[in-house]
Parts: sequence; C-alpha cells; structure tokens
Amino acid sequence: MSSQGQSCGATTDPGFGKCVQDMVRRGPSTQDHGEILGSALVAIGLFGGALAIYPAAPDPAEMRRLADEHNQALRRRLSGLSLRLQGRF
Repeated sequence: MSSQGQSCGATTDPGFGKCVQDMVRRGPSTQDHGEILGSALVAIGLFGGALAIYPAAPDPAEMRRLADEHNQALRRRLSGLSLRLQGRF
C-alpha cells in the first residue's frame, strides 16, 4: 500500500498519535483500493495464465513408455558402477 498523502510525519511530532487515530477512523483511501484491485487482477491473470498453459498429463501408454525409457537409462548408468546390486529393480 502506498502512504503518499497519508503521512503523519515524524513520530516525535506531538500530533502524531492523533493523526494516526484519525487515519484509522477514516480507513483506507480510494487509492489503496485501486492498488488492491490492481494487485488482485494481476494475481488472477497469472493464475489463469498458469492454468491455460499447464500441460495435460500424457495418456497411460505414453506414461508407461516414458517410465520404461527412464528405467533403461537408469540401468545403463547403474551398470557402470563397480558394485553389484542384489535383486531386481
């Protein structure tokens, strides 16, 4: 929120407390509402954009193919190790 035009000055000013109380009673200015609305619109736009470009999950056959490719690559990498692994993975 912006404090332009709503400053009560230095805290050492004798009228500082009264100024703050007056500001609390008045509530947020219309400028603050505009900033909140603008921020909300930006947030909604970013969320909507993320939903629009979020890729769909692949179908089960494609997922199985990708998993098999990953497992084969992993087996090739692990077979280069000098350790022998027990069991099947």
